[in-house]
Amino acid sequence: MTRGKQLLASFKGDEDLKLEVKEMLTIAAKNWATAVDALTIAKNNAGLIENEEDEKIAMNRKLLAQANASVALSGAKVVQSGLQFVEAAVAENTQALKIIRAATKNASAAVAQVTKCRDRVQVLVGDDTH
Repeated sequence: MTRGKQLLASFKGDEDLKLEVKEMLTIAAKNWATAVDALTIAKNNAGLIENEEDEKIAMNRKLLAQANASVALSGAKVVQSGLQFVEAAVAENTQALKIIRAATKNASAAVAQVTKCRDRVQVLVGDDTH
C-alpha cells in the first residue's frame, strides 16, 4: 500500500484519473485488511486442528481454515490488480487501464462471492469450533 501511495504522489495525470487512482487504492486497502483478517483466522483454525480430539470439530476447523484462506487469496488478488492499475495510470498506459479496471471489478466480485461462501461455512459449522 505504501508503494501505491508513493506512485499516487508522483502521478501527473488528469483529475478524473487521479480520483480513480485514489478509489483503487481505497479498494486495495479495504481488501488488504480483509485478506489479512481472513488469513489470521485461517492460520488460527489450521493451528488448532492437529491437537483437536473431536474429529467433527477438527473437520470444521479445516473447513473454516480453507474458506478463510480462499477469502485471503481473493482479497490479495484485488490488492494486486489495484496496484497494477496505479502503476499503469502513472505510466499513462490507457490500454492497460481498461483491462486492469475490468480485472479489478471481477476480482472484487469474486471476493464478495468467496466471502459469502465462507460465511455460509461459518453458519454450517456453528459453535462446533468453540
